[in-house]
Amino acid sequence: KKGFVCAWEGRMDTASVTLCQNSVVRSVDLWVFVGVAAVTSVGHSAFAYSGLRTFAWPIGATTVPRSAFANTYSLRGITGLEAVTLVGTVAFTSTGLESFAWPVGATTVPDFAFQWCSSLTAISGMEGVTKVGMKAFVGTEVGTDVGTLVGSGVGMLVGTLVGTLVGTRVGTGA
Repeated sequence: KKGFVCAWEGRMDTASVTLCQNSVVRSVDLWVFVGVAAVTSVGHSAFAYSGLRTFAWPIGATTVPRSAFANTYSLRGITGLEAVTLVGTVAFTSTGLESFAWPVGATTVPDFAFQWCSSLTAISGMEGVTKVGMKAFVGTEVGTDVGTLVGSGVGMLVGTLVGTLVGTRVGTGA
């Protein structure tokens, strides 16, 4: 089968799986991780430049690493982020996401998190966010008032820095 698993190391309960770059995989569902004792980490750039359309995040992995899905233009949906507490820089940059449910336990939107996600029009679950990184939403369509997306702790900061965080698509009155 063309281009799915490049390497499988170890027993099923402690396996290390490496996916090939330019993989033909279109969807990774939760059942893929059944039988593996616990997927507790995913490497940086693990799915970058892939052809994934949907992805079910492993329940035991609490960090979405840097560049995890960078430049995965076909990516339309991610589920299972409920246990995530940390999202790395450029984790979702240049994806095809149209909406996104921010992980409740992650209080920081990192630098360039959704940069150039031109289809992104809605993001939910940002009430607990206390920090929004540099240019986190540049090139998106999440709206003109990013301050309404986040909790009261960062609303003032976002309103002040909106030009830096969101970019030129946001009007000066934001």
